[in-house]
Amino acid sequence: MATAVGVTQTNNPEIDGLLSGSKWTGTISYSFTDSPGDYVTNYSATGEPTTSGFSAAPAAMQQAINYAFSLIAGYTNISVQYAGTNGADISIAL
Repeated sequence: MATAVGVTQTNNPEIDGLLSGSKWTGTISYSFTDSPGDYVTNYSATGEPTTSGFSAAPAAMQQAINYAFSLIAGYTNISVQYAGTNGADISIAL
């Protein structure tokens, strides 16, 4: 999983406008979570992933997201890796 590290401003307003004070370093993992229990404890104060409306992302959505991540990795200098269904840096569900 990726690690959060501090980031300093570049003095370029076009870049600095996108910075929030931290960034991920290392490989960013993503998963298609299949259960609310896959989320870490206290993930959301609103109870988001544990509400009765939780469902896994459908296959077509997963294909689109896989494609999008491959494009992003191809256009940027990041490393993105699929991590299965048990949680990751980015957990995707409905």
